[in-house]
Amino acid sequence: MVSRQPSPPGDFESSLSQVEQELMAALLHSDVIYPWNPAAPDADAYLDAQQQAFVLPEGEGMETKTSQFFDYLDQLWSSIAAVDASVQKIEAKLVKRFAVRVPRAILETISQTLCQSLSTSLSLADRLVECAQEVLPQWNVEDLQVLARPLAYAMRGMETEVIDAALRVVRPLSWTDLTEIEQARLSLAIARYALTQVTLDPETHSTF
Repeated sequence: MVSRQPSPPGDFESSLSQVEQELMAALLHSDVIYPWNPAAPDADAYLDAQQQAFVLPEGEGMETKTSQFFDYLDQLWSSIAAVDASVQKIEAKLVKRFAVRVPRAILETISQTLCQSLSTSLSLADRLVECAQEVLPQWNVEDLQVLARPLAYAMRGMETEVIDAALRVVRPLSWTDLTEIEQARLSLAIARYALTQVTLDPETHSTF
């Protein structure tokens, strides 16, 4: 059975808009004088008549549109929750491996930036550079691209070895004790490691 995709909320809004337009047209073009004073003797009768004429559509059509609208919201929130869960899963893996060397806030920035980039058409190298630049905004893109090339263009099946080699180049010191180029190399290696974890986890990979 082919699943029916819920209509976006625009259909629901257009129903309200049409009713508003009809009401305004009736007020502007009707021969009956609108009782602007609600205390006037004939105000109640006029307003009751207008209320009956301009009620929102009821029945199966309106119920269907309302149901589609809330189904759309449910799917939207489910997608957001799935992405958040995937980001948290990647963050946990980065913290487990790199928390001794890198502040948690930096690991969170790398994982969030990487996950955001997965919904774009960026190349692998550009994704790594984007992650590193979020952490080290003083670096220009061209310099980071040079450092990212060995990680981005590793032969298939050699990703783990290339990441380990990149990590060995960086001294085993805390983040603040590293030079800027070491911080850049480490950031790129962590981003490549995170991307590898995404591809190894079918559930996380399917989210994006």
